[in-house]
Amino acid sequence: MLDATRPFVAERDSSSLSSSTSSSRSGGGQDSDLSPNPNQWMHPQDRYRSEEKAFLHQKEGYSAENGSWGTTTRSTSSSTPPTVFSARPPSSTLALLTKLPRTFPLGLVALLSLLYLMLSSWLSSITTELSSVSNPATWESSESFDPIPNSSWSHFDPIDPVVRAASQKFRGRHSDDGVYVSWKGIRYAQAPTGELRFRTATPVKPTTRPVKEKEWDAVEIQDAYDPGQGCPRWIKNPRREGVWEGEEDCLKLHIFAPAGQEPGKLLPVMFWIHGGGLASGSSLLPRYDYASLMKRSVEMKEPIIIVTFNYRLGSLGFSSTTAALKAGSSSRGRNRAVDQALDLNVGFKDQLAALDWVKRHIESFGGDRKKITMAGHSAGAIAVGLHQLYTPGSFRGAFMLSGSPTSFPVPWPHEAARRSTHTLEEAAGCPKAAPGNRGSTYELNLIKCLRQLPLDSLMRSTIGLQRYQFPWYPVVESNFKDAWLTRKPSEMMASVRSRRVPFITGTVLDEGTKFTDAGMESEASIENALRRSFAWVFDNVQDSLLSRLWELYPDVLRQGSPYNTDHETFGLAPAYKRAASILGDLFFRAPKLFFLDEMRDVASTITASGKQSMWNYLYSYQSPIAFDPKAGISHGADLPDWFGKPRPKDPNADQIARIMSAYLINFVAHLDPNGVDRKFAHANPVKCASPPSDWYSSSTPTVPPWPRFSKKGETLHFTKAGRAIVGRDIERQPAIDFLNENNDFFAR
Repeated sequence: MLDATRPFVAERDSSSLSSSTSSSRSGGGQDSDLSPNPNQWMHPQDRYRSEEKAFLHQKEGYSAENGSWGTTTRSTSSSTPPTVFSARPPSSTLALLTKLPRTFPLGLVALLSLLYLMLSSWLSSITTELSSVSNPATWESSESFDPIPNSSWSHFDPIDPVVRAASQKFRGRHSDDGVYVSWKGIRYAQAPTGELRFRTATPVKPTTRPVKEKEWDAVEIQDAYDPGQGCPRWIKNPRREGVWEGEEDCLKLHIFAPAGQEPGKLLPVMFWIHGGGLASGSSLLPRYDYASLMKRSVEMKEPIIIVTFNYRLGSLGFSSTTAALKAGSSSRGRNRAVDQALDLNVGFKDQLAALDWVKRHIESFGGDRKKITMAGHSAGAIAVGLHQLYTPGSFRGAFMLSGSPTSFPVPWPHEAARRSTHTLEEAAGCPKAAPGNRGSTYELNLIKCLRQLPLDSLMRSTIGLQRYQFPWYPVVESNFKDAWLTRKPSEMMASVRSRRVPFITGTVLDEGTKFTDAGMESEASIENALRRSFAWVFDNVQDSLLSRLWELYPDVLRQGSPYNTDHETFGLAPAYKRAASILGDLFFRAPKLFFLDEMRDVASTITASGKQSMWNYLYSYQSPIAFDPKAGISHGADLPDWFGKPRPKDPNADQIARIMSAYLINFVAHLDPNGVDRKFAHANPVKCASPPSDWYSSSTPTVPPWPRFSKKGETLHFTKAGRAIVGRDIERQPAIDFLNENNDFFAR
């Protein structure tokens, strides 16, 4: 049990920041309405834009002193002094503004129209001057500095910055509050359509040679405003069957960077992978509040870059064939054609393609390619764990929210094909196999047919697979050509290469409720659910395994999920709570603890100290707002807090969001959630209107340092009452041990 009687009291800190009272838009990744602090991380052009806006809204007159802005360019020769272009409006205009009669609306309209014409002419002249300079500035103010290599503003616009990257020019857009700049819909790979469907992502074709300085003016600027629709995915709609959305040309990424980035300083990068069970979801869902997280990092004076992207889902990203494995086992033979026609795990390889693009070009946006932390939720967290095992050295830190490398079964390709790809032939109208003949020729024809189908027909052919909880899984590639996932994750964890990445992982209290049918009525219905979940890796659930599960998860209401709800049934059959407990442990909590234990044990065998930089958390905070009792603290309940989403109507949630987002930002910046020198540098969380009394000693907030996970099992617990305490994650330990001892049976 977690020790809830011993709250950790941290050192007092007399300084504090005022609590944010503004709220962000609900749309994830959308420009926020938060009010910026003009003295923190604000570029001169943003200050000018802000004050220009204030004048136009009659809030105050334009201030030449505060509203001036400028850019600096440095020639390639260090002996040549930088050229400074003044962006201050003509003094005559300022004179007019100071004499503006605020009480005459008609005169105001006329003068504003005149001002618009004068500013347009003035900006045009500035643009002309800048275009003649051979080396434009990069994130520059009027101060001199050495520009970031291979990155620059190619056009210094007071509102929309343009960046040179990948031999192209991308125009970004400032958020409404001026805190950050976003570039959306940047292509990181070619459109995976036509012959490229079911293939590993193909990099965007580079230019034949680097663009020379004098040639940049001829490069067309691309407006990076439109994020696109995301990759094709199913939408759960109880009123309509077969509802999907997205576009196949979807391999695009989005970048968020502080608007007033310090000149010459490269920032750490968070590379975010969205969840959705490998069948749904997208990178810009409202639950991913990049605006709030960006604002929080700026507020903490620990600014970060955020990159997120889309990857192929469902049949487009995770189709498999029996013949693919055979083709990879030999360098000759006619089955080799199948190997060329279909690649495995292409959804995960899309993620690697996006990561490769970021490592090549993120410096153009002010990010440090050597300081990339991969983070994700649910299926995104599973992907992060797999990349930690199978792509070592590609990033320096990992953050896994409700997902681990062994959360999903990892079958062989022929097992997955039998349960997924082969089932599409009839619905897709493709040639059927002769009875007992599903060899390489059949599969080659099936893949050819599926590749040629219109997207809508392909998506509708997979409707039948939605009856399974998770229709698509990663598959073992073994000796397949260009293999990536070569062994099952539980076997791969023994590799010493994978231990070197510091990571944070954790779960919420009631992970299983979201995946449990409210119609569960009996032990038999739970058994059917398990068979459906694992029908992809074996045909029959063994009776011996089921009998042991019933012993470890007895039909006792007090022990079911949602936990800590005593004998409450929420109007449902008791089997619901029992099933939710099993599924939550099976897919999330047991894999998490297995990963922590394995990585800790690997570290202890190869280092003198046995220390591995890893941290564990358990989230069970219950907000009174929009809380569903029968779901409890369900899968994804912690996302708003990790992203620092302001919730002024719930002071406790608002406070815990500030603390949790600070842990995340500190980890991205320093690979330690406690910040520099293991001190919790979290910008002094602000008191709530009605703070939990045990969070404070006298008038100072107390937050526990987050201890590393060791043999003691240290875990930071965000409690139901809104407290943060250090304890152990040992509930239902015999059941957890049983599930992890049977990883082979669960094909993981």
